Amino acid sequence: MGVDKVNKYISSKTNIFFMISLPFIIWSSYAHPVNNNDYYFESSLIKGNALSNSALDKFNYSKNEIQAGNYNVEIYVNNVFRGISTVSFLENKNKEIRACLSLEQIAMLGLKKEITQINGNCLFSDEIEDNINYKFDFQQLRLNFVIPQSQLINLKSSFIQEDSLDSGESMLFTNYNINQYHVDYNNGASNIDSTYLNLTSGFNLGLWSYRQNSNYSHTSKIGGKWDTTRRYIQRGIYSIKSELLIGEGFTSGSILPGIGFKGIQLRSDDRMLPNSARGYAPRIQGIANSNAKVIVWQGENKIYETTVAPGPFVIDDLNSTNYAGDLRVEVVEANGSINSFTVPFSAVPESVRPGDTKYAVTVGESRYVGNNDKFSEFIIQHGLSNSITINLANQLASGYQGVTVGSVYTNQLGAFSVNTTFSNAKLPNNNKETGWKFHISYSKTFQPTNTSVALSSYHYSTNGFRSLSDTLEANRYADNGDNDWKNKIMRQRSRFDITINQDLNEYGNLGLSASREDYHNSNATNKQLQLTWSKVFSNGISLNLSIARMTNALANDLIYSGGEKGSDKKQTFTSLGLTIPLGSSKYSPDMTFSTTHTKGQSNYQTTVNGIIPTESQYINYGISYNADNQISDGTLSGTLQTQFPYANVQGTISRNNDYFQASGNAQGSVVVHKGGVTFGPYLSDTFAIIEAKGATGATVNNYNTKIDSFGYAIVPSLIPYQYNSVMLSSDGIDSKAEIKQPEKKVAPYSGIGIKLKYDIETGTPVLLTLLNKLKDGIPMGSQAFDKKGKLIGMVGQANQLYFRANSASGDIIVKWGESDNEQCEVNYKLPAHSDTPLISSVSICE
Repeated sequence: MGVDKVNKYISSKTNIFFMISLPFIIWSSYAHPVNNNDYYFESSLIKGNALSNSALDKFNYSKNEIQAGNYNVEIYVNNVFRGISTVSFLENKNKEIRACLSLEQIAMLGLKKEITQINGNCLFSDEIEDNINYKFDFQQLRLNFVIPQSQLINLKSSFIQEDSLDSGESMLFTNYNINQYHVDYNNGASNIDSTYLNLTSGFNLGLWSYRQNSNYSHTSKIGGKWDTTRRYIQRGIYSIKSELLIGEGFTSGSILPGIGFKGIQLRSDDRMLPNSARGYAPRIQGIANSNAKVIVWQGENKIYETTVAPGPFVIDDLNSTNYAGDLRVEVVEANGSINSFTVPFSAVPESVRPGDTKYAVTVGESRYVGNNDKFSEFIIQHGLSNSITINLANQLASGYQGVTVGSVYTNQLGAFSVNTTFSNAKLPNNNKETGWKFHISYSKTFQPTNTSVALSSYHYSTNGFRSLSDTLEANRYADNGDNDWKNKIMRQRSRFDITINQDLNEYGNLGLSASREDYHNSNATNKQLQLTWSKVFSNGISLNLSIARMTNALANDLIYSGGEKGSDKKQTFTSLGLTIPLGSSKYSPDMTFSTTHTKGQSNYQTTVNGIIPTESQYINYGISYNADNQISDGTLSGTLQTQFPYANVQGTISRNNDYFQASGNAQGSVVVHKGGVTFGPYLSDTFAIIEAKGATGATVNNYNTKIDSFGYAIVPSLIPYQYNSVMLSSDGIDSKAEIKQPEKKVAPYSGIGIKLKYDIETGTPVLLTLLNKLKDGIPMGSQAFDKKGKLIGMVGQANQLYFRANSASGDIIVKWGESDNEQCEVNYKLPAHSDTPLISSVSICE
């Protein structure tokens, strides 16, 4: 067939195609909806086409629109995401393919009706509860259940079922942080070279993860030393919202002072709770007279809104809001009337939500203090109501017992916390001492003036009070023959802290902080008073002022930790900082001027910081000049930092008349997994490996990492016990590769490595214009298969077929029906050399 004939043929077929397409253009007038976005096409209205009724039915809604089987889908309830699970689609008694849910999947729906056992492996929706419907989006693999609110319990936002959590696969990783430092002195002094390497390594096996912290340091004068500082294994226990740790760790430090240990610890883990159950927020109770809208305000901010049925209602899923004032609750009735009331909202760190419990149990040997002494610690906190939280704690060791009893009380005046600790300690030479410690704290935000007050006061009522650390250290000194152990440990008598922050609106922010502490075995009294003011102007300029007065009474005493004399007891510090943006672009640099002054000594510093965007990453730079009124020569410094896909690299230099200094730092990770070895940025405790064979160069959005030549990339950080969305972008990918499903959601356990596998379709993109002897041409929507029977594409407008070819030539079968006269075969052949991203050609299908 000649080119002119081909063009004439295509032109005539285009006119015919327009006539065929006309009913589709006005399809909305003739197609009637069956269910939401599903439509039925009436064959009698589509004239002059080659599609048989059976072929046309492929585009019509069908109750069996999918094949029976198992599908990994995203489950929604009333358009609220509930999780990801593999759902079976089976034929029901009406010969319809419907979703059939297991017990675990039924639990994800959050029904009030409790279902504990079923006949068989699953239930259809009409067997679970009346009025449950769903819509399945096969293209998005999204299963959305529509359930009346009256049939649902209040599942807190971000609630995740245990079977939806991913336990990952076994991987070995190492985080590295290496720093090289060099100083070259001009006065003849010896140069200094030092190297520091820190390694955080580990592997996970199922839900168990092992971690080890090690470091190596080397200096030109001392030499090198290797040290391992911590080793432990841990796992999450989701059923009791807790984490188990075996090895070396630290106690919580929430009620009692923290202490290093080697042993076993079981503690509640708030990360396993939904977002709306973390931190502290009060429970709201009220009564609605109709189907009412409930709105919760905090100051001028609307923080919550929901609809409730007539009768009593409870709201217990407020997100924690950083203790910013009382709540105003409005109940908007159906007739428009509004009832409102106030719920006090103040909190201290010990505050716990009503009905919630936090705990920590530790058994082991002490580290860093004492002589590896055996001890145990138990802490429990429970929220009795909006107003009251109770605290209990106990520490036991050979020759020591400490018991703490306390509570938090909240009302309109604020949140008050009182903890009382009794200690009974056996000291060297069989000395026994008992004593008490009182801890009082207070927090309140005064909304009319937006003033925040936080106060903490520790008071030791007797000289005989001893903490566990003090007792273990005293006995260690004595065991080592040091008879001056009483003076080695500074025992605090009392400490007072207060912080006040005042929002001045357009005039900035004002802050005041003060502290005072004294000791039983010293006349020393340390005091500090600081006043700060800051403001950000509309043009981006920011100004910071600070003045501080410090009295360090220990400065003239023999400092017990170092044995050195201090130089001064009282000092006053003043500082001023001014930052000016040098342009309006987001990459424009900022210039900062700062100065500090104390005791006749003044320091001045000017710094310029900015970002240089490049094609693949950003480069952060900084240049500064530092001068001192007591030193004639200033110091000029510079720094460069950038995040490569496989490491974070930073370099600094500085120079003055006395020395030249340079340093370099690199941070990154190495992960060994079943697919090989992958390099990437520094990892958090929970991370992922992406496998996308054939997608080299593709970018992992928000993480600045790319698929390497082996088909892998690292996602350096995932939030445990929450769904994380990981998107793989086609930016940088070869035109012969296509990402089939670029987004994946995963909810991992903590401390594990996840593998996310992306399906990549590879091949040369081809656009074939099909010619055929049929009067009406090849019908739009005809399916194209390769010789192996794999569906590779569908015929579109103007008889065009788009597909990816994995070989230089081949045969394609095009079908628009089941009979022999409803199909044709076309042979394609790619050009030997082509640089175009899309190959277009015309072929005859016969």
